[in-house]
Formats: sequence, C-alpha cells, structure tokens
Amino acid sequence: MPAPRSLILITVDCLRADHVGFMGYGRPTTPFLDCLAAESVVFRNAIVAGAPTYYSVPAILASRYALAFGRDLIGIAPDENTIASVLQESGFATAGLSLAASASNADLTRFAIF
Repeated sequence: MPAPRSLILITVDCLRADHVGFMGYGRPTTPFLDCLAAESVVFRNAIVAGAPTYYSVPAILASRYALAFGRDLIGIAPDENTIASVLQESGFATAGLSLAASASNADLTRFAIF
C-alpha cells in the first residue's frame, strides 16, 4: 500500500509578500506560515488570475482563466473539474476551510467547512 500523501493549498486574500517572513521580511509577522514554508513548496512569483477575489479563487480551484466562461458565470461551473475533484479521483480525501472576516468584524467568527 502506498504511503499517504498530503497536499495543503493555502491562499490569503490581500497578503503582502513583502511583509511575510519566509519571503524575506525581517519582522516576525507570520511565524506559522514561516515554519510551514520551510518544509513546503512555495510559489514565490504567484500572480493573480483575476480581480476581485471572486474571479481569482475559481481560477485557482479550476485551473482556468477567470473569465473563461464569460462574465455571466462567477464561481465554479456545474460539473467543472476542480483541484478537489481531481485529487479525489486520485485517492485523496479532500476538505476545505474558509475563514471570512468583514471589514467591520475582524474577529473571524464567520467560517464554513465544505
């Protein structure tokens, strides 16, 4: 039986690379991410696929251009392959966690697991 494999995709909206420790920032602003990055693959030149975020996230999850289906579809299309569906077909267990904070409520009390 093959050894279990893990893949964790972390995205952070509006994170400044020039203020992240593992990207060279001198202050300890991201200690957890720094430890995780030390034993991970880090994409140092990631460029947004679309702005605002509701264009970027589907592009990441479905590996396509943000407006591939035009402006009428925002999100993932029905029956569209995603990184989760491809990983599931390859034997991975998948899960998602989304933390969303509003500008007026930064305590991160709203979250969803899917």
